Amino acid sequence: MTSDSNGLGFVCGACYRFNMRILPLILGILFSLNSTSASEIREFSVPTLERLGAELSRRDAMAARASDLVLAQHPELKKGPLLESDQSGVR
Repeated sequence: MTSDSNGLGFVCGACYRFNMRILPLILGILFSLNSTSASEIREFSVPTLERLGAELSRRDAMAARASDLVLAQHPELKKGPLLESDQSGVR
């Protein structure tokens, strides 16, 4: 097998470009195979679910409070596309 001057073992530039186009496909397939095994549904005990729910609720309350504090100090931020509806009432 002949190789070009870059030492990568590719015979020509077209072969190198083909291999560089196929690389994302191969990586995507490999990552999707790994994620299918991680997507199974896990079962938790009731105390664990209660603890996770309480933590989620606590973090949501913190985020809401922080958002309210920032908007109170910077009312100009309320004029964003997600916070203010336009004339038609559609957001």
